[in-house]
Amino acid sequence: MNQTTQMHQISEHLPEYEHSFSPYYCDHSTEILRRLGLIEFTIAGNKLAGRCRGYLRDHRLPIDCQGKSRPYDLVVTTRTRISSAPPERSTGTRRMPWCSRLAARKR
Repeated sequence: MNQTTQMHQISEHLPEYEHSFSPYYCDHSTEILRRLGLIEFTIAGNKLAGRCRGYLRDHRLPIDCQGKSRPYDLVVTTRTRISSAPPERSTGTRRMPWCSRLAARKR
């Protein structure tokens, strides 16, 4: 939740952008572990990711899961990596596994 509230606070200082938020998500191999409930002790587990989504909904913040819906001009992330695999490409921006993200487009 701390990362989510930080991203929300940062977005308030960027009024010239339209904001979208993405809860924590995983790369493909780690996603399997998440679905099996084997990483519940981490920020990417279902319980904590659910809290993040709840916060975003409660504050009526737009959600773009994994930042896949469109390209962005600016991406701010917090991340916790458990692997050394390079980030994947997504809609012209670098996609980071295990990150909470604020993405923005110029108004």
